[in-house]
Amino acid sequence: MKNKDFITIIITTYNSLKSIKKTIKSVLDQKYQNFEIIFFDDCSNDGTYEYLKKIQKKFANIIILLKTKKNSGTPSVSRNLGIKNAKGKFICFLDADDTWEKNKLQLQVEAFSDENVIYTTAAKYFNAQNLKSNFLINFIRVLLQKFFINKINTSGFQWFYIYNPIISSSIFVHKNVFKNFLFDEDKNIREDIDMWIRLRKNNYKFYFDKAASTKIFRRRDSLSSNKKKDLVTLIRSLSNIFFKINTF
Repeated sequence: MKNKDFITIIITTYNSLKSIKKTIKSVLDQKYQNFEIIFFDDCSNDGTYEYLKKIQKKFANIIILLKTKKNSGTPSVSRNLGIKNAKGKFICFLDADDTWEKNKLQLQVEAFSDENVIYTTAAKYFNAQNLKSNFLINFIRVLLQKFFINKINTSGFQWFYIYNPIISSSIFVHKNVFKNFLFDEDKNIREDIDMWIRLRKNNYKFYFDKAASTKIFRRRDSLSSNKKKDLVTLIRSLSNIFFKINTF
């Protein structure tokens, strides 16, 4: 891959005014600058969309701002619309709570070699108070990611039933991957793990960069911060996948 290759970064937003400023800055500060940003707002009511309109006017050459007709309750709808509107040869996803290190895109540009591989990275995690997880916890997370991605690549998608090592905000993928695959828009399932399992079942593999070039921030009101709700959603997701592919 060469530096002239164009990247589409898809950022979905819903009531993200408190976090979106640092997310945007982390993208604009990237060393690799050949990209467009597609913001897809899911009918925010906290001023997010109005703020993004101002930003879009300032960076009209690289920012596209779109909005769903009604709140969908899932990032899948916005991601799928982003994919359909993407002009880039490559696609990245970034949640409106999260940020990237300055070298994130550059590292993945240099690592890319295969259209049938989904590129992902390690991450640093922060809680609702912006306190970073300690070194030991982050170290264990990296070990788990490395172990499970290796197992998923060599032994099959079934390892996703134990642990999901793929961070959506770290994804870097050739657009052709989505010719036959889009995110499931059922708001009662975890759209990310559903997608990764379907891709692996169709012989796509994953590349893991242990450099923590993605930062994950947990809001108090996010799905992942509600452990009971997240667990129920995960169980529904895995059950849904089980019936889709009729195997375990």
